[in-house]
Formats: sequence, C-alpha cells, structure tokens
Amino acid sequence: MRGRQLTRERSNLVSKVSMALSFLKSYLFLHFAIFILFPNSSHADRLTHSKKHVALFIFGDSLFDVGNNNYINTTTRTQANFWPYGETFFNYPTGRFSNGRLIPDFIAEYAKLPLLRPYNQPGNNHQFSNGFKDGKSACCGSGPYRGVNSCGGKRGVKEYELCSNPSEYVFFDFCHPTEKANEQLAQQMWKATPSIVGPYNLEALFKQV
Repeated sequence: MRGRQLTRERSNLVSKVSMALSFLKSYLFLHFAIFILFPNSSHADRLTHSKKHVALFIFGDSLFDVGNNNYINTTTRTQANFWPYGETFFNYPTGRFSNGRLIPDFIAEYAKLPLLRPYNQPGNNHQFSNGFKDGKSACCGSGPYRGVNSCGGKRGVKEYELCSNPSEYVFFDFCHPTEKANEQLAQQMWKATPSIVGPYNLEALFKQV
C-alpha cells in the first residue's frame, strides 16, 4: 500500500510539473509579444555620427503594461498605480502590475535601452503620426481615442463613431491598423534594406526558396 501511495504521489508531482511547464510555454507564447527593430541611422546622422538608433516596441496585457492605464479614463480594477505595486525596485507605484520591473524592462536593460515609459506620460514626444493625420485615435470605435472595442456595434456596445477617411489614421479599430498602415509595414518587411529588416527582407527570402 505504501508503495502504491508513493507511486501515486510521484505521478501527481510529474503531472503538476508537466502542467506548470505547459502553462509557462503558453504564457510565453501568448503574452511575450515583443518586436525589436534595429533601424539604421538617417543620412544626416551618418554625416555627423555613426550611432545607430534602436527601438523596442512592446505589445501585451497587464503582464507587460508599463503603466499606460495611468493616463486613460479607466477604473482602478485595471490600474496598478497605487501601493504596494512598485515597492521593490522603484519604491513607488509606476502602473506596472508587479512589485518591480516587468519582462520588457529586463529586455530593455539587456539591450542597454532605457526603461519604457507609458505612451501618454507627460514629456513623451512620440512621432507615431508621421504620414498620417492621426496616430493616436482609431478610425472606428467609441470612447477616448475611439479605443472602446465597439466598431460595427456588434460587441455589446452598439454606439460607435466612424471616421470619413480611414487612410488618414494609423488604427482602424481599437488595436488593429488601417489598410494604409498595413501596406507601409508590408512594404518595409518586403523590400527594406538590411539596415531596417535584417539580415534579409522577405523579398530576398522568397527568391531563395
């Protein structure tokens, strides 16, 4: 009987470890959506400095959010800008759902980049609207920045706004790009130089198939 009990306990332990590993794989796959771009310096920069500019773009939920909810009209249920969040590393709440840094913060440190700041944090000077009329608000939706997922009125919230010219916007709905933005991204992926998409662009990869 004792031997059977030990066998069951070992089996349960193996099962729990397997479940933990499976969860970890799913966690990394679903939430660790990090895109790192290494664009080359501009022509003007090359005339003066040889320094390259590096950008780190983070997409994710509260596991990766560095405090964006601090600056939008939402509830405390989706915010972490109060004690004891942030008490270990920052010694004050930053909006991160952790006692300190998040995975993207460590990635930034490993890449020798500054810690990420929330999108709407005062002092930021993001140039996301270059080539577009609006790089913050969505074309279709409701609420602040048309950021409520209500485009089409079929997802619970029936009221929504629709812009007159989607090509002037980066985002069509609350998180998905417009056709024009998708086209520009696809063009860069397809035929950009190795200094932007490296070591090969998609056109070069297709030619090698």
